[in-house]
Amino acid sequence: MKPNKSISWPLLILVIICLPPLGIFLLVSKYSSNRSLLFASSLILKLLAAVTIIYGVAVFVYLYNFEVGFDSPLMLALLGFVVVAAAFYNSGIKAKKESDKYKLYIEAVANRSLRDVREIAEFTADTYQQALLVLGNMITIGYFKRAFIDYDNGLLVFVDTVPVPEEPAVNIAHKTITCNSCGAHASILHDNLAHFCEYCDSPLP
Repeated sequence: MKPNKSISWPLLILVIICLPPLGIFLLVSKYSSNRSLLFASSLILKLLAAVTIIYGVAVFVYLYNFEVGFDSPLMLALLGFVVVAAAFYNSGIKAKKESDKYKLYIEAVANRSLRDVREIAEFTADTYQQALLVLGNMITIGYFKRAFIDYDNGLLVFVDTVPVPEEPAVNIAHKTITCNSCGAHASILHDNLAHFCEYCDSPLP
């Protein structure tokens, strides 16, 4: 499945620089609407922090050259750039931790075919309750499609909602690749079509 289209990164960065409140709103919207973004968001947020600092320094130099006093509201407003940059950087660190956690769960579920929540918890070094919470979040976000948690038996269950009709065996060449974003293994056809990761919707190489 192809990821949802949203505002491009160059335009988003321009809006963040010119209109920070609107830019941050669009950033949150882009982040929440695209699963593949999570695995790249750490670097993106840190770059935004650097851009914000550079922009703030440029404005400071401009105001200083025009002999604007440090007690001026314009100078005090520059503190906002520091706050925004710190928020971007902190969000980048949190996003890195979250993406690493999700990659570990995708490795357990997609690549190692673990379905017992206790085994998944052991593999990810989480408690049973933490594993239930993370799996529930990933199902809600859409990483594990057609899945639900059987709390009575402690199992992650996948359900095929669309029956697949039986077809005669055809010798079709496949290749197995690894998603560069989430690390899931995927078997795709040898063709010239675009393929996307089943779990994070990132383009497959």
